[in-house]
Amino acid sequence: MQKLLAQTTAYGEHWLWATSNQGLARFDGRQWTLLGREIGLPGTNLIGMQLIPDARGRPILWLGSLRHGAIRVDISDPLHPRTLPSDLPPPPDLTVVGALADGDGRIYLCTDSGVQQLTPEAGGFRVRVFTVRDGMVNNECNPDAQLIDADDRYWVGTLGGLIVHDPAPRKPDHDAKPLILVGVRMDDRPEHGRPVVVPPGQHELRVDFALLSWQQEGLSRFRTWLEGFAAEPGPWTADNFRDIGSLPHGHYVLHIEGRDYAGNLSQPILLPIVVTPYWWQRAWALALFAVLALAVLYGLLRWRTLALQRRQHALERRIDARTAELNKANRQLQELARRDGLTGLFNRRWLMEMLQPGPDGLRKQHGGLVALIFVDVDEFKAYNDRYGHPAGDRALRCVAEAMLEHAPGDAIVARYGGEEFACLLLHTGPDVARAIAERMRVAVAGCNVAAPGDAVRHVTISAGVACQLLSPEDDAENLLREADEALYAAKHAGRNCVRLRAAGPGSLVMK
Repeated sequence: MQKLLAQTTAYGEHWLWATSNQGLARFDGRQWTLLGREIGLPGTNLIGMQLIPDARGRPILWLGSLRHGAIRVDISDPLHPRTLPSDLPPPPDLTVVGALADGDGRIYLCTDSGVQQLTPEAGGFRVRVFTVRDGMVNNECNPDAQLIDADDRYWVGTLGGLIVHDPAPRKPDHDAKPLILVGVRMDDRPEHGRPVVVPPGQHELRVDFALLSWQQEGLSRFRTWLEGFAAEPGPWTADNFRDIGSLPHGHYVLHIEGRDYAGNLSQPILLPIVVTPYWWQRAWALALFAVLALAVLYGLLRWRTLALQRRQHALERRIDARTAELNKANRQLQELARRDGLTGLFNRRWLMEMLQPGPDGLRKQHGGLVALIFVDVDEFKAYNDRYGHPAGDRALRCVAEAMLEHAPGDAIVARYGGEEFACLLLHTGPDVARAIAERMRVAVAGCNVAAPGDAVRHVTISAGVACQLLSPEDDAENLLREADEALYAAKHAGRNCVRLRAAGPGSLVMK
């Protein structure tokens, strides 16, 4: 079970509701009853649950699901619950982990691709979706990690951390924020004197500063101007430091400016810098060596230029090496992001991206007839409970290896979630797809799985197959639904079998 919820009716009757991956469960005080498609549920893999009364005060269960968005069930009569029509605005992702309502009637749906806010309006809902573009640290929500506090602020945990949304209107921010000098270092040693006195020679200055905005600090911007060296300020950037290389002797002023997320300019910082000359650059030395001045000056400039060029070349080589390392790490991260850690198969998100009509999807590259095999390990929870999770993990790896062994080279084999797997076949008709699924089923049934006590166990799978001629404009949701229906039929046919959902003119046939 995923979540429990207690209900007390107007007549004082007590009921208990629970969500599970097999449907909605109801407890009347004596026994549990499992409810599914017979009450109109579009799918039975349910996640979160919240009781939110509608405008007429009727108790409505808002259910989260794995592939069917938010599902509403009217439990005014607990003995005869009724699934309401799916007329809600479409969520940003069909996997919805839960729903919450605040004091003003706004409903928040937490999904794998952001948070959807539904505001009641004229018999319907006004929709707003929050993603990383709106300040979220990650789009994917964690189950059972939502809260509406006493100020109607919405808190939610994501894969990247905690975020909070305050729906109250905010006062415009026109206050300038303090801009402070964090520190000055010369050749990696702190400098506390003002002005900063730089002795003759090659020296590196690093000036660090900060804007005390305390909110949306990622939008703070800075720019600097070294008066006496540059003619005008540089561009606004997010860099809160300035590196200064070797300077000619003289007096300089480093102007540091900052602005916050609202565009408010702070009081600038003026940092005086004095670069002292060599002894031979002083007036008496210049008078003494007037004849040799041109030759000495030329030699020094030549030496200084070569030194700067060497340093520049060394820096360019370091940058090139670091860039190559970062590119390699990015490629490795991209590969890890599309793989399942236990089985090594592609994950569900990568499979869904391949089904999309975008430039990276297989439909855009190939199109044509495709087949989808949905696989579910039979009685896997009981297997896990009896032999332990390590044995269950070995069983899942056996299923993955059997599917990879019998899948064509251009197929996409993915772990869809838990004990569910999927195989996307390109340019494949229903008979061939069903034959491939049958070979996978036979291979899994013959796979030896090590269990505690040096025992050997076996698992079986049920598979549903669906085929569809997809063009880049078609909705892949039909293909997913047909394969899921076929898998559902295989489960009801006794498991350890394959069922095909084949579409014909005007009819649907289960084979």
